[in-house]
Amino acid sequence: MFRSLVPLCALAASAVSLCSCNPWDGEEQLGLRHQFRTITTGGDGYATARLPREEFSFTKFLLAARATDGEHTVYVDRVLDEEGTPLRRFLSDLEVNEWRTGAVADQALNHLNWPISDAEPEIRGEEIRVMLGAVDASRNLAPSVQLRLDVLQSDDSNFTSGTLGVNLIFAGDIADDDEMVDAFEEAGERLRAIFDPIELEIELSTSTWPEGTLPRPGFGAPQTWTDLTESTDNLAIDVVVVYEIAGASSDILGAAGSIPGGLLSSEKSGIILSATANAGPDLRFSDPEIDLLAATLGHELGHMVGLFHPVELSYDRWDALEDTPRCTSASTCQNLLGSNLMYPAALCSVNGCLTQHDITPNQASLIHRYTGVY
Repeated sequence: MFRSLVPLCALAASAVSLCSCNPWDGEEQLGLRHQFRTITTGGDGYATARLPREEFSFTKFLLAARATDGEHTVYVDRVLDEEGTPLRRFLSDLEVNEWRTGAVADQALNHLNWPISDAEPEIRGEEIRVMLGAVDASRNLAPSVQLRLDVLQSDDSNFTSGTLGVNLIFAGDIADDDEMVDAFEEAGERLRAIFDPIELEIELSTSTWPEGTLPRPGFGAPQTWTDLTESTDNLAIDVVVVYEIAGASSDILGAAGSIPGGLLSSEKSGIILSATANAGPDLRFSDPEIDLLAATLGHELGHMVGLFHPVELSYDRWDALEDTPRCTSASTCQNLLGSNLMYPAALCSVNGCLTQHDITPNQASLIHRYTGVY
């Protein structure tokens, strides 16, 4: 998902196929336990990963799934308990035009963070199951597809406060532009104030990357994105600053790789920000533009930890949170949700841009359940 500028008030299943029980491999990785394995879809195109309590923390985990052949896409159909009873069937949300997780959309690399929010039922048994489907180029479920699964898990049960690591990476020549670097670092400081009310501390670090031309994560240059996110050598969220986002519209302020985003290195594990779109053609930031930049950075971080826009600009799709009210027109949505951090566009007029720092209790609950928050 991405964020852009618009004028203020511009407008007046199937049976569960259980995987074979070959063991999970595991390793410790920077404070989180990393478990991984492969499973294969059955004749119905589904495979179900079984996560036993003796090997997995049910407190929170982040699952990444992809087809090993690189030719199929993957989606998460549902999460079930040990009896096979669905705890959450994600297609049910889409039937009412609501988004709870991006894992329900088939993708080459798919991520599911669990639990998503405090609305998820408690896991009482000895096993949790995740049912995945593999999809071919004709949009059909595909049998006999091998899936690679990587699970990062955390035992952190504090869902009211925590820390999120952010790597601010200056790409190409932008690293030599002292005024530009100063503006982004100041925006990073102001970012902390946005998340302070929900007791989320932002741990910010900075570095550089030699290549200055990059597309949105997941939209090209997969090896470059993988190498870049591997180079940071931590489990923080990578935010790459470029002058312009290759192949993107000039009004795109920033974009996240997926909802939720991954923590392991990959072609989708990061955020990209356009310095030109945020600063304007003079490439110099005024104080209000730094405020807007901080909100844009916070917005894209929101996507990476699992937040959707409360409403899309088509006004017919919403997130699945109860405290972001449904609305169906620009004027109503701007009045109800325009000050929310996750509103899909910056709302600006000749008098400046509306401050968009609001985070609802349900949004905060979701943020603190992201596996990368500790």
